[in-house]
Amino acid sequence: MTSSEKRLWKSLRDRRLEFKFRRQYPIGPYTLDFFCPEAGICIEVDGDSHIGREARDAFRDQALLDHGIVTIRIASDSVGLAIGHIRWLILEACRQREG
Repeated sequence: MTSSEKRLWKSLRDRRLEFKFRRQYPIGPYTLDFFCPEAGICIEVDGDSHIGREARDAFRDQALLDHGIVTIRIASDSVGLAIGHIRWLILEACRQREG
């Protein structure tokens, strides 16, 4: 995991946001950075390796959505700057999709 992923994982693990998250979760041909099965939400932390891959990422996001999984993409540099806001965003998204 990258340092941004490690930092976010500290906020997600052990139900710290009420919901269970799994990291590096495989679904079909994809490995999700973080996945909440209860809410059907995938969290992807995008760093420099995603530059120029926007079409590929959009295809992947749509493939997951076709299976009921919503993807939230977070820029890796924002994890260090706005972790509180990111935590709130993820929690609200999970609450809305729960069940």
